[in-house]
Amino acid sequence: MKPQRSILFTLFVVLAAASMVAKNTPETLKFDMGKEGEWKLAATSGAPGGGTIMEFVREGDDVAHWKELVTMQDFRKSSAVKSPDATLEKLKVLHEKRCPGATEWNIIDKTEDNVLYEWHQKPCANQPEQSELVRVLYGKQNVFFLHYAVKSHDFPPEARTEWIKRFNEAAIIPGEK
Repeated sequence: MKPQRSILFTLFVVLAAASMVAKNTPETLKFDMGKEGEWKLAATSGAPGGGTIMEFVREGDDVAHWKELVTMQDFRKSSAVKSPDATLEKLKVLHEKRCPGATEWNIIDKTEDNVLYEWHQKPCANQPEQSELVRVLYGKQNVFFLHYAVKSHDFPPEARTEWIKRFNEAAIIPGEK
């Protein structure tokens, strides 16, 4: 019964993401967040240019007070950012402008159409110390971001390994044309 629950929860996340994305978006993201009941949808919003941002927290937390946070973002691909490398460089510039010298970056893996990296930011701009794993996946029409964040200097080693595995298993599902 437990494997079925995990599969159903994964299917729920995929369907929720698909239903929230603009109606004419042909791609969705397959991503397994884990067992049912571990995470709850805490916030959702539209993104500039047509897209979706969904934030999940552990049971007992909320979007304003969390210890762990998973964020899934879906943006329409634009000519402004042409590759995962270019996206990462733009993010680095934004972090540096907001908090000079406060963020350390580490690329874990990259290919032509995706990048997996982590960053650590010291307390800055009224935000606590934070570490984050991120995978950026470029599809034909969309760019997907997966984030796993903790409010600490380091990830617990088992959590880091688990989330890298989950992010690497995420895949873009092409839509019908």
